[in-house]
Amino acid sequence: MSGNQRLDRLYPALTAKERALLVLRAWKGDQEEDVQVRRTMPQSQAPDFNHYIHLMNAANGDLGKYITVLNLIATQLGLKHAWLASLQLWGIRVWDLATYIALHTNEPITESEHRRLVEKARAEMVPLAELAEVLVEGYEGWSEADKEQAEDGDDEQVVTGKAWNRLLAEKKRELTRLVEEGTLAGRRSGRRLLINNGSFCDWLGEPVPVCPDWGKGYDVLPDDQAERVESLKGERLRAQEVVARSPISPMQRFLEEQLGRRVTDRQERWDEAMAALRQSLREGVPWCWQELRAVEMVLAEVAEEFDGEDPLVPAVREVLDKTRQDLVELHPLLSFVDVEVELTEPDEERVEFLRQRWLRQDT
Repeated sequence: MSGNQRLDRLYPALTAKERALLVLRAWKGDQEEDVQVRRTMPQSQAPDFNHYIHLMNAANGDLGKYITVLNLIATQLGLKHAWLASLQLWGIRVWDLATYIALHTNEPITESEHRRLVEKARAEMVPLAELAEVLVEGYEGWSEADKEQAEDGDDEQVVTGKAWNRLLAEKKRELTRLVEEGTLAGRRSGRRLLINNGSFCDWLGEPVPVCPDWGKGYDVLPDDQAERVESLKGERLRAQEVVARSPISPMQRFLEEQLGRRVTDRQERWDEAMAALRQSLREGVPWCWQELRAVEMVLAEVAEEFDGEDPLVPAVREVLDKTRQDLVELHPLLSFVDVEVELTEPDEERVEFLRQRWLRQDT
C-alpha cells in the first residue's frame, strides 16, 4: 500500500480539531492546505471545524490588525521618549556651555566703562551682615575644634555652625567698631548699619570687585578698541540668546528659582512641550502594555483550543513579539526623563471586552 493510500485511509478518522490543526499549520507554513482535509470531513464535524477556522481567522485577521495598531502606538511612544530625551539632553548640554562661559571666560569692556562700574561699586553702601559674611568666608584660622565631619559621609572636615556664628558675631563687632572710629565710612539706616564698599575694600587692601552677570570677570581694553569690544559683546549676546531659546535644564531651573528669576517665554514653551510628552508617556505606556497583555491572554485561550498550538501566522507573531519587546525595553528608560510608570496586568473586564470584540462568532 502506497503512502498516499495510507493517508487517504487516515483522513476520514481525523477529528474536527485535528483537521483545523492541519489547516493552521499549512497557513503558518505559507502552504496550500490539503484538499482532503475538508473533502473527507463528515458533515457532523462541520460546526466544530468552522469554529476553529473562525478562531484562526479572528486571530490573524481583525485581532492581527489590532496588534499592528498596538505596534504603531508603541513605536510612537518610543519616538516620544526619544524626543523628550533629546530635549532634556539639549538643555543639559546648553547649560554646560553657559556654565563654562560664566565661570571660565571674561566679558570685554572698555577702560572708561570699567572705571564707571568701579566707581559705582565703591559708592555702594553694603549692610554690615554681608561684609561680615565676606570676612568669615575668607577666614583661614579655624582650629580643629572648630571643625566636624561633613554630613555627606566624606572625609572632608567642615566648620561647625557654632564656630561660624561665633566668628560672624566677632566680625560684626569689629566692623561696627571700625565705623565708629572712622576707619570705615558708614551710616545708619533705621536699625541697620551700612558700610561704604570702597572704604571696606581699601581697608582689606583689595580692589573693589566688579563682575559681569555672565562671566568670571572683565577683559579691560583701551577705549580706542571700543568697536572690537562691541563686536565681542555681540558674540556673547548671541550665545546668551542660544541659551535663552533652549530647553531649561533641571540645574538651571533650580538656580533661577533660588535667584527669584523667571525663565524665558521660549523656555516656558519648551517646558510645556516636555510636560505634554511626559504626560503622554505616563498614560500611553501603561495603556499600551495592558492592551498588549490582554491580547496575549486572549491568544493564549485560543492556543489552548488548539492544544497549545500558536494560532498566529509568523508575520503577525513577529509584530506582536516586537511590540512586547519595544515596551519592555522602553520601560526602564522612562525614569531618565522623569517619567515613572508601572506595567500592570489588565483587569478581567478589559480581557473580556477583547474576547467578545474579536473572537465572538456571530451565529
